[in-house]
Amino acid sequence: MANKIRFGLRRVKYAIYDPSAEVYELTSDVAINTQKVYYTRSGSAGSYVYTAVASPDVTDIGAYYELTSTGEYGTPMSFPGAVSMSMSREGGDATDFYADDGVYFTFGGSNGGYTVELNMAMVTDEIRQALLGEEVDANGVQWEYTGVEPSVFALIFETQGDQNPVAFTMYGCKASRIETFANTKSDSQEVDTDTMSIRVAGSDFIVEGDTKHAIQSHLVKTASNVETYNAYFATVATPAVAGADSSSS
Repeated sequence: MANKIRFGLRRVKYAIYDPSAEVYELTSDVAINTQKVYYTRSGSAGSYVYTAVASPDVTDIGAYYELTSTGEYGTPMSFPGAVSMSMSREGGDATDFYADDGVYFTFGGSNGGYTVELNMAMVTDEIRQALLGEEVDANGVQWEYTGVEPSVFALIFETQGDQNPVAFTMYGCKASRIETFANTKSDSQEVDTDTMSIRVAGSDFIVEGDTKHAIQSHLVKTASNVETYNAYFATVATPAVAGADSSSS
């Protein structure tokens, strides 16, 4: 039976993305394949930047690249102290075009990912180092420097349902600097919390030869998929190929 309600937040984890295995090659296509993602290249050797093409044009196809090998997410690490999470979608809504006194055509909305507001009891120094690039000096003082590029990571978490728990993974995440709150102590002690804003942009995966851009995945726990469900928290889930052993994904 499917869940009717959702509640709770636990088993929050993060996994750092390593782009070193990414490989881009000039496309051999002579016509635009709408199932593929094409890229343009900028920069110089050793520091090339590849940018996805929003609207590929066949006249430029000779300069387009394809992703032939993706990077990898590391082992998920605990992100303790989750209090609450809100998620707002980014991107346009579907738009109706009217003619003949009615809806004549509907343009599909764009998927720009999500912005997540993660409220934590306290973001630990170790997580600040891992996700925001803060550094510890020889005296043990932790520093937040400007000009530091935050890490790309996957965010994994679990919610409860009236029937079954559900696991989620958000891909291509980048965290902004943390908002920290502090209040004077009164007769009734209240806990001050940290809030981390996370932009979820998604990651590219190669699925049966095609590049697909994934924003998030989720898995409902059932009696028949316990092994796969547990593995979902041990390694970052990637799209399974038809006929493959899904417990390894």
